[in-house]
Amino acid sequence: RAGGRLEELEKRLPVLRSRLDDLRRRLEEAEKRAAELEEAAARFREVERRYLELRERYASLAKEREALEKKLEEAAQLALSAEKDVEQLEAELEAIRKAAEELKSLPEVGDVEKEYFELRQAVATAERIPPEVRSYDPRSLEEARRRLEEASRRHGEVKTRLALLRDVLRLAQRAEGGRCPVCGSPLSRDAVQRHELEVLGLEKEEERLSKLIAQLKAEVGRLEELDRLYHSYKPHLALDLPSARRRLAELEALYQKKKEVERRRAYLSAQAAREAEVARRLEELKARKAEAERKIQEVNQRLGELEAELAAAAEALKRLEAEYAALKTRHEEYLAARSVAAELRRQIAETEKELTALAGELEKAKSEAERLDKALASARQIRVVLGELKPLMRQTLLKAINEELNAVFLRLRHKEAFKSLQLVETDGRYVIRVNTPTGPIDHGLLSLGEQNLAALSLRVALARALLGQAPFMMFDEPTEHLDEEHRRKIVELVRGLTSIVPTIIVTSHLGEFEEVADVVIQL
Repeated sequence: RAGGRLEELEKRLPVLRSRLDDLRRRLEEAEKRAAELEEAAARFREVERRYLELRERYASLAKEREALEKKLEEAAQLALSAEKDVEQLEAELEAIRKAAEELKSLPEVGDVEKEYFELRQAVATAERIPPEVRSYDPRSLEEARRRLEEASRRHGEVKTRLALLRDVLRLAQRAEGGRCPVCGSPLSRDAVQRHELEVLGLEKEEERLSKLIAQLKAEVGRLEELDRLYHSYKPHLALDLPSARRRLAELEALYQKKKEVERRRAYLSAQAAREAEVARRLEELKARKAEAERKIQEVNQRLGELEAELAAAAEALKRLEAEYAALKTRHEEYLAARSVAAELRRQIAETEKELTALAGELEKAKSEAERLDKALASARQIRVVLGELKPLMRQTLLKAINEELNAVFLRLRHKEAFKSLQLVETDGRYVIRVNTPTGPIDHGLLSLGEQNLAALSLRVALARALLGQAPFMMFDEPTEHLDEEHRRKIVELVRGLTSIVPTIIVTSHLGEFEEVADVVIQL
């Protein structure tokens, strides 16, 4: 490969030199053309500067004209609004002055409120008086009370006589030999019958008097209520309702008229009170209108000046634009020549740089070819030496692995018969064997738990032998398929490894490691 690269570099060297000569010739032509167009380019830059300044000036004047036209429109709107407001306030002021004149001519109405409301209340009360109250005679209540008292007295006498006769009849039933058991006087059968008939008559009389007393009490209650209403309405009983209604109508008309006059008076007074405020606002509006008209005049004057400036600027801009268009083509030719010259200079610099690099690379390739020839001879000698050292290195590594393997396995074994665990080479493959007093056992004959212990021991031994001081170790379910004793041993092994391994990460679904772990993450 080094020889082929050297041949390729020797072929590229004359090609680059020919290309460099062609680029230098083309650069000379481009610089000559740019020099011919230099004066036209300078003139173009001057015209362009003046053209851009004039165009900017024209745009500024057009923008100012637009702003002034907007300002003029706003001032016109303000003046028109002020004029309308002035007319409105003048009309309002005239209405206020008329209101003041009307206020002076309003009639005075006397005080009729008190009489009106008193009479209205009296008429309303008189209209509510029931007919029975109007026809009520106070003497009827006294007569009813007298009759109730007479009936009550008679009722008491009847009850006393009736009680006496009933006692006599009870005694007559107990009499012996036809004589009264109390006084001993004779009691005939006719006398007893007279007493019995009298008792019946008195019982009927008592019943009649009880009903009469109840009726008289109801009557007295009704008359007492009428008497109360009579005395409450008594001041209004003598009121002549037709005459009172006519007077009430007259008073109501006067009262409504007075209310209307007072409302009108209040309205006109409020209007008249606004005269000074409206006059002040009117003066302010007239001042605003005058200010708006002054601004309109100023803006119109400035717009006239701007129109003249814009016309002159447009004419000059038209002339410069024609000259600018004529010079633009030659300026583009000048820029193109400059651009071509710059590009050619860049290509020349790159070509020269590439040529220099190619020459240096050619020298390096020659030196590398010589060095590689020497190295090739040395490599053949090294290959012979490595072929001799390879078996010795393999034996040394295998010994180191077995030492670490037994150190771990002897801590984890569960059978004393397992004396050691050894990694051996058989038919070009490495297998694990367990040495026992009766001979070695292949790992395939071990139980699943024993295989897991052997595999774990081998992984730790490989890590220790190959990496030395490993920065960290990871164990994935190291206690799977193991009993409690061996799970404890593995926990102790992992804990012991922390003295030589800074960080150990263990994944497990059992809880043995939680007691010795520094950090526990539940997932």
